[in-house]
Amino acid sequence: MPATVGSHIPEWRQIAEALPTIVWATRPNGYAIFFNHRWYDYSGLTREQSLAEGWLRAVHPDDFSQTLANWRSAILLGKPFEAEVRYRGADGKYRWFLTRANPVRDKSGRIARWFGTCTDIDDQKSNEEAYAELYQRERRIADTLQRALLPPNLPRVPGLTLDAVYQPDTDEANVGGDWYDAFDLGDGLVAFSIGDVAGHGLEAAVLMGRVRETLRAAAIEEHDPGRVLQQANAAVELGDESTLVSAMFAVLDRMTLRVTYASAGHPPALLADAGGRVQELAPPGVPLGMGLGSLTTGWETHTVTLSPGAILAFYTDGLLESDRDLLGAEERMRAALSRQSRGMQQRSALSLVASTIVGRQRDDIALLTIATSPAPLRELVVTLPATPASARRARHIVARLTREAQVPEERSFDLQVAVGEAVNNAIEHAGALGSEYFVLRARRRATSITVEISDQGMWLPKLEPPSGIDPLADRGRGLTLMYALTDDVQLERTEDGTTVKLALRLAA
Repeated sequence: MPATVGSHIPEWRQIAEALPTIVWATRPNGYAIFFNHRWYDYSGLTREQSLAEGWLRAVHPDDFSQTLANWRSAILLGKPFEAEVRYRGADGKYRWFLTRANPVRDKSGRIARWFGTCTDIDDQKSNEEAYAELYQRERRIADTLQRALLPPNLPRVPGLTLDAVYQPDTDEANVGGDWYDAFDLGDGLVAFSIGDVAGHGLEAAVLMGRVRETLRAAAIEEHDPGRVLQQANAAVELGDESTLVSAMFAVLDRMTLRVTYASAGHPPALLADAGGRVQELAPPGVPLGMGLGSLTTGWETHTVTLSPGAILAFYTDGLLESDRDLLGAEERMRAALSRQSRGMQQRSALSLVASTIVGRQRDDIALLTIATSPAPLRELVVTLPATPASARRARHIVARLTREAQVPEERSFDLQVAVGEAVNNAIEHAGALGSEYFVLRARRRATSITVEISDQGMWLPKLEPPSGIDPLADRGRGLTLMYALTDDVQLERTEDGTTVKLALRLAA
């Protein structure tokens, strides 16, 4: 409750002189009538120079207008006054003071006097400014480091359009540890990663860089996303402090459009097909840094096949947190992704961000999109290693051709089996002669799909269908299957090797 004039003891001036801070009093109109000696000691002003509004001459020029306006407003409204003001000392230097004043009312409720204090807070302000400068310096370093660790360019991949955007937080406490990455693994494989390190600042940016580079290094030797995440988890847990990291790692085979991926506590990617239908990829596993060690159950590898005209979007959670309405933000993102896939909105990562965010951005944002060409695959030539894994990849390439040509599932399966047998022969015989690779050529025409497998081996000297071969025998069964499952088989042997050509007629 406000004090009354009657409650003040007659010795208030003596009490004010004994206090360890500057004390002052004014008339109801704000004109100063008293300063204790601490004011005169500090300011070097005389009594005549300080009374009425003379004290304002000690206020810093940058603070003068606002201080005077706020003081007069408090007098007019009869409300307490408080401000941080710089006053000039007797040595000509300015120091920060917390200035406060309260009205003292008489029995009728009218203001009879104002009493105020000025408390020196210059040391605290200096510490605040030093901290703010240090904070800004760390933010600049973290932001610079983070941008430096992002890929300067995305890979150029035939049949695919890659786009990405990174937007650092502009309002929150500090730069975060968000990243995206894309790099070519060779043999038509492209790797992608995206993630978010818990926390902010330089430490988060440094850990982000370590995780990103670990994912790159692991992917060179290991293409299974679940096991790649396992190695990244080991890098996270090597740190001195427990830090959680959400991440998603994926490998796309541009020949087959098959995407294998695994998620460590990361928001599920969204996939839109050319018709605008949007699906959410498999739910995430546990984040990295949970202390799982060598356990792999948390990072299961999943597979999804892209179709012509599809868009796959990987993103960090900052994209959905602008207005604290995660469901609403996800709906906006889904709608924008659907429009992009149908050609009703510009196909760009930046356009997707702009359509999703409402209000103020609250966290860093990283977004990576992969769009497939709307045109179906017509022809490709790929060199594959003479290893058993290539047979499966060859079947996936054929599956893509037949799928996009709308070949019935049964006929597609027949061609895949026949191609698998031809590839197995190429691997066995070409490999035996020291050839490390074979070549697969696939073509889609108006009336047929043809697949050629060429190697440097001499695995079949005959040019006619084999006779007298037991289809159940271990040897020779492959050629019988090729003739039985396709519409045409041609075998060519030259000094350079052997080529088998398989054809499947398409319905008119």
